[in-house]
Amino acid sequence: MRFKSILAFTVLLVFTTIFSAQGATFSDIENHWAEDSLEWAADNEIINGYGDGSYRPDQDATEAEFLVLFLRTFGAKLDIAEDAAHWAEFSYQFAAENNYPLLGQNNVSKRDNAMKRINAAELIAAADGQSLKGNEAIQYLLDQGYSKGRTSSTVEGFAGEAHLTRAESVQFIKNVLDSGMEELQSVEASELSSFDMRGIAIGDNLDSVTAQLGQPGFKESSKYEFTWYIYNDDYNRYVQIGIQDDQVVALYSNAKQWNYKNDEITVDSNRNDVQTLFGAPLDGIKKGNTHFNLNHDGTESGIYEIDGNYVIFYYDTFDGYNINAVHIVEKSVEQDLFSFYGSASEALVSSYERQIFEQTNVDRVKRGLDPFIWDERAANTARAHSQDMIDRAFFAHVNPDNQQVWDRMKEDNIAYSIIAENIAYGQTNAADVQNGWMNSEGHRTNILSANTRLGVGTAFKDNVPYFTQNFYKPQKGE
Repeated sequence: MRFKSILAFTVLLVFTTIFSAQGATFSDIENHWAEDSLEWAADNEIINGYGDGSYRPDQDATEAEFLVLFLRTFGAKLDIAEDAAHWAEFSYQFAAENNYPLLGQNNVSKRDNAMKRINAAELIAAADGQSLKGNEAIQYLLDQGYSKGRTSSTVEGFAGEAHLTRAESVQFIKNVLDSGMEELQSVEASELSSFDMRGIAIGDNLDSVTAQLGQPGFKESSKYEFTWYIYNDDYNRYVQIGIQDDQVVALYSNAKQWNYKNDEITVDSNRNDVQTLFGAPLDGIKKGNTHFNLNHDGTESGIYEIDGNYVIFYYDTFDGYNINAVHIVEKSVEQDLFSFYGSASEALVSSYERQIFEQTNVDRVKRGLDPFIWDERAANTARAHSQDMIDRAFFAHVNPDNQQVWDRMKEDNIAYSIIAENIAYGQTNAADVQNGWMNSEGHRTNILSANTRLGVGTAFKDNVPYFTQNFYKPQKGE
């Protein structure tokens, strides 16, 4: 683990004595269980009270309060940012420069949320030079003797989900100091996950995800063992977070909601930028003794192994080969899937239909168009066509009965003024098919058309998916 010392020996210089109080510094801490520690913190100018002379020791500490308290304890006495977006702005800048994980780093509103013990563990581990998440951060504190947990010296006994009060925060940090942590460290950027989406990175724990983003709009299956947590409340900020065993193992977005370390690649980069930095894409992935050839040849998309993850860049061939979407899967998760497609199931059918609908709307909204309205009748027509192509072994808009989409829609009593259809088969997931359609002129035209409603239908043959999109604009009065 590479790190640098940023405040070496500060503690040895600042905390040579511990204040012994003759009387309570604050009006509400006398006989409190943490009175001595609070007096010590006040004497060393680590904590301040309220204007009424109280400290409110049993009030939940916010993330910002905990951060400032922690940095002050270890000698980083940063000014209060009176004219900035938040009073603790300078402390957050300090944390960002040293790559400390904080929920409020990119979301100011999170700074005033109650501090959880698990997030405090992540911060302290990082300040000790360790880029650890979730239970790994907790275990590190226990192993180092920085904490004995709330009820026992175990991950469970640490009670990571519990909030820290203002008094507990002082005691928590003082225990870390007394247990031998002497200086703040800075985690190198190369130690961190290279990609994040809305502040979420591979390896983050589920609690961090929901603390940062809230509950997802919905959850869907994947072809892997993980579940997609899909955040669709704002199509301009759309992300899919893959969760397995309470950890982030996959990320996807076709909105401009991802970051890559050091800005070598940005949401505005193109294929040339990617290939200049990473070279030619992979032509395949070896799983066991089998080499799986890939269709991501670098023309419309390219797959790379980056920092222990497989990363697919999807390009927009109609817009200068700019990056349209990024799909990231942890390497071990991909290696555990010994196929291209996974296993067909009703859950996967539903998942692909919903993902395609949502991703289609993202592609529309970021080009200035209104999102489609889901239409279940059109979805049923689309499902029937996907299944018909499988049952009668054809792949076309015109079926063996010489019927086209308008015939099928009329049979299903759908009155339309405009109508269109996209079909595909053989793509390995929803992102592949949606980005493929966006790079095909006719399909792209349908996606970006004046239609207002969309239904998506998926069916499988021997685990290989068939996809149909049916678009239409209702007749007046419908």
